Order: sequence, then C-alpha cells, then structure tokens
Amino acid sequence: MQSVALPPGRHTLRADLYLSGDVVAHASRTLDIEVDPAQSQDWPPFRIEQISSDDPHPRWQFDKSDPTSWVLRYPSGYPLYRALDTGPVRTTQRLSGVSAFVVDVCAEGIIEWVMDPVDEGDLSRLDDLLSGTPAGANPDRWENYSDKMHELAALRGYTGHLDEYNRLARDCASRSLSLFEERD
Repeated sequence: MQSVALPPGRHTLRADLYLSGDVVAHASRTLDIEVDPAQSQDWPPFRIEQISSDDPHPRWQFDKSDPTSWVLRYPSGYPLYRALDTGPVRTTQRLSGVSAFVVDVCAEGIIEWVMDPVDEGDLSRLDDLLSGTPAGANPDRWENYSDKMHELAALRGYTGHLDEYNRLARDCASRSLSLFEERD
C-alpha cells in the first residue's frame, strides 16, 4: 500500500469500485488534516450576489463560468423581492422580509450545488453536507433531512421522475430553512 502525505486543510478522498469496467459503487469521505472540521469550510460554498436589473430574471441562478468559484445571483428587481419588507431580520424565531428571501434562495442554491456532481456519480458534496449534525440542530430532524437529500440524489437524472424530483427539492429546501430557524 502506498503512503500519501497531505498538507493541512480539508481534503476529499474518493474511491470507485469497478466490475467489468463499469463503476458499481462510489464512496467519498472528507479528511480534515490539522484543522477543526467545524471551521474548515466556508459556508455557503459559493458567493451570493445581488444583481440590479428590472429585466425579467429567474428568482436566482448560478454563474458557473468558473467551476471552482460558483456565484449565486438573485435580482433586486424580482417582484417578490421588491414587495418584501426590509425590516428586522428576525421576528421571534422566524426570518422575515428580504432576509427570508435571501436565505431561501441560498437553501435552494445549496441543494443545486450539492446535486450538480451527482450526475457523474460523485456524491462527495452530499457526503460533506451531511457529514455531521450541525450544532443546535435537532438530531432526529437532521436525520430526516439527510434521508430526504439521499432520496433526492437517487432521483437526480431520471427524467421520468422530474415532477417528484422538483417536489422533493422544494421539500428539502423547506426542511433546510426549518433547521436553520431552529438553531440557537
């Protein structure tokens, strides 16, 4: 067996199992070398930018022109965004106004970012996202969210199940927001 020395930082170890030239299993794990796992990853894993435009735009979209640095963009001219209150970020435990809009866009963006490499059989981003229960999250609700994200990954790429995939993606985003609001 060959030894490998890794520098400090976060590294993803990926392995494929082949049978007759076909990949029959894939696994990946994150290794944190000389760093605190809770502090080793920027979150969200992309930049978020507001774009100014009154032209019709989707609620949000990724600029993936640089695959190492995704940028989630949302338009300030989007009708729902313009209609929302710019008041306090939280009312009791719930987000409100434009803050709720941006966090919702971010939750949907994280799902897209996680699912993008699943098309090539790469589950490393999903594994990274679900590698441990976040501080302050209810473990049972986190496990349920993890199960739903795995179901979503299993449906990725099956065009006959597009309606189910979209419904489940919205459900996962909603669960993500609930988990975010529950934390201390």
